[in-house]
Amino acid sequence: MRLGANLKPCSCSCPIHQLKAWFYGYTKNILFMNTLYLIISLFGLGALVGLYLIALVLQKKETPKFVALIHGAFVATALVLLMWYAYNQHADLAETIVIFVVAALGGITLFVRDITKKSLPPWLAVGHALIAVIGFLYLIIYACK
Repeated sequence: MRLGANLKPCSCSCPIHQLKAWFYGYTKNILFMNTLYLIISLFGLGALVGLYLIALVLQKKETPKFVALIHGAFVATALVLLMWYAYNQHADLAETIVIFVVAALGGITLFVRDITKKSLPPWLAVGHALIAVIGFLYLIIYACK
């Protein structure tokens, strides 16, 4: 059941029902805008941690597994929330979600190679980061509409 699915607009024009409908619409918009800001913040935090990780990969140093897990947790949470947001708001975020999923596949590949002690190709790390940045820009553009 979706948020507010049990709220039926009434046909009367009494001030109390109008106030309830206005308040519901207002609080619903605040909830979903705050959710969008949370999603952007989580992706942003994940990007900051990712910058640290990519610097280590490009210097051919070992990446701390816990830091990689933190990075993955931030962005995975943000991606799930983005999917939930797009579903509940009927938002046109399909391209953004697909881009982030492609970036996530690259990140999973990097993580699996890392924990199996295989070398991390710098081109894959850079590609993962660039794809994620493109998804983040799409999300920012959507939020600014």
